[in-house]
Amino acid sequence: MILSTKKNGLTDMLTEKNIMMIENITDWHRVLDMLAAPLKETHIITPNYVEAVKQEMAVLPDYVVLRNKIALPHTVAEAGALGVGITLAVVKKGIVTKSGQRIHTIIFLASNNKEEHIDLILEIMDLAGSTAVDQLEEATDKPKMLEIIRKFSDTRWRH
Repeated sequence: MILSTKKNGLTDMLTEKNIMMIENITDWHRVLDMLAAPLKETHIITPNYVEAVKQEMAVLPDYVVLRNKIALPHTVAEAGALGVGITLAVVKKGIVTKSGQRIHTIIFLASNNKEEHIDLILEIMDLAGSTAVDQLEEATDKPKMLEIIRKFSDTRWRH
């Protein structure tokens, strides 16, 4: 008998519907609303979830920034996470953190199961420490962003 495990990696969870390039918006709460929209539409989160994130993170806190590159806003499942999901945005002008750092890549995370998103968090940490995040920030369209993520993920999971 062959056992297979479902992997919740970046390529499993990101499609053109839940990645975005944000050109002229730098308002943190507005970006959070944009990132939450696909997760609300697919019933991965309730409207309460994004409101809880906004209340906890009035400004982009430094403690959710991985390796000074990727912000990972999220909150507890009890706030309204009904499943596991992520959205990704490259904010061209960046979002300023509480300490004044400018972050361009934001990955909004929702999870109702701590075990199911561990591999995903580890992959996001690796992404934050790779040159692929710089390539993402320089990409000019969603297909290119997905290609960068696929190449990064394929290389990571092969090792």
